Amino acid sequence: MARREGNFLKGVVGKVVLKVVRGKQHVVPKPERGAVKQTVATKAAATVFGKASSLGAGIREIFEINNGSYFDSTVNSRLVSVIRDILTKCENPVTKAMKFTTTNFKSLSGFDFNKEALMEKHLRFKPGVKTKDGVMQVAFDNLSVGSQFKFPAKTFKCVVSLSLAVFNLKEGLLFNQVSTQHFEVDKNMKTVPAQTFSFDLPAGCLCLVRMSLEFFVAGKSTWKHVTAANANPSTICAAVITPGVLKKAEPRYWLSRENFKMA
Repeated sequence: MARREGNFLKGVVGKVVLKVVRGKQHVVPKPERGAVKQTVATKAAATVFGKASSLGAGIREIFEINNGSYFDSTVNSRLVSVIRDILTKCENPVTKAMKFTTTNFKSLSGFDFNKEALMEKHLRFKPGVKTKDGVMQVAFDNLSVGSQFKFPAKTFKCVVSLSLAVFNLKEGLLFNQVSTQHFEVDKNMKTVPAQTFSFDLPAGCLCLVRMSLEFFVAGKSTWKHVTAANANPSTICAAVITPGVLKKAEPRYWLSRENFKMA
């Protein structure tokens, strides 16, 4: 049914579509069902996009369940865009099979979940990341409070959390627990001592470490978490594919996510 908008008509009437383009009325044939055909390339791109969307949803899901959600409104499209580019480069153009190396997902490192609170505005240092023999080490040098580590106004305490999430892309599985370690920073500290955190990594999986900062103000009897979006930066600081093949996964520890299965 068509509707009038000012001097123009918009909508569908019978076998034609009424629309307005650049201030002029246009009448075009209504597309017939099944008339639009996808090319092989279009179908392949749609498949990759679908897997990227599903993996992006899994990443947001597991971190939100275990660490809370301070994602901005653009996080979905931004995350899917990065993952889609990664998968496109890893896909065999003939067989369409995915082949990954340890560094394929490196471009996810530095991804901010919340553009309203960029990590670099508060932590002007990127931790060093090394992976060897199934162990990842995330290392922080001495940090100068005030120059390298900056507090939002009126906040006095910060909890820095490092959380490991694991994805078995070959089987389409998401590990249902996140391993988290953290340390605290007080605004009155002059320097945060150097420290290193270690995570055991399973073989043959995509392993992501998210770093998040939670700031606190002094309440009447306890510390009060500042929940404003612009005071909760969160970023991926490490992204690796571990070599080898994962041993048979116990179902109770894994969530099935067939939509991003990339066998």
